[in-house]
Amino acid sequence: MPLADNGHVLVIDDDAKIAKLIKTFAERDDFTADVAHSAAEARTKLAAQKYDIMIVDKMMPGEDGISLIKSLRADGNNTPAIILTADGTDNAKFESLECGADDFLPKPFNPRELTLRMRIILKRSIAGHKGEVITFGPNKYDTSSGFINRNGKLVRLTTAEHAVLKRLVENRGELILRDDLAKKLKSEPRSVDVLITRIRKKIETTPKLPEFVHTIRHKGYRFITGE
Repeated sequence: MPLADNGHVLVIDDDAKIAKLIKTFAERDDFTADVAHSAAEARTKLAAQKYDIMIVDKMMPGEDGISLIKSLRADGNNTPAIILTADGTDNAKFESLECGADDFLPKPFNPRELTLRMRIILKRSIAGHKGEVITFGPNKYDTSSGFINRNGKLVRLTTAEHAVLKRLVENRGELILRDDLAKKLKSEPRSVDVLITRIRKKIETTPKLPEFVHTIRHKGYRFITGE
């Protein structure tokens, strides 16, 4: 189903100036934007309104952005999210991926880059496009939309998870090198391992004993349909 304009974004940042800046640039780029200045306020807005994407500050008083996204994901809220962080280290990047965010952007950042990343994520997140549907076990994976129907329940993949799984599925039976996946994501090999772990939790009955995404030690991964 197509989005109205570019989508409805919730900006979650305790810094009023930064939140206002993001809101201004988002609206200039045809997004509808709301602001929450704390995790608690964000929860209230999320309970009352469906959003297409969240922009979340990592460091906030009380519950921080990482904890908020982890909690939302645990509750089944898979609204795409971009983490903003003043920490540009690799550990900060891994932490953002591990918590369930779709992307991260170090501060200071160019607002135009942020809105561009928002559009890219939303284009990949919208369901309804006709694509190849791959069935494996209880899963029906639409390689176009990035959604999985698992036992009748709709499961959304993050942008990065979708990119990795699609590559594996489209080359099922073949070894896909870990380093090649890292290059595709413009990230480090460790990030690929994090994503594989997250994918397995969404598609495998027993993630630690995977039936579909197999590890080829010291090399990469292979997708097997299980048939």
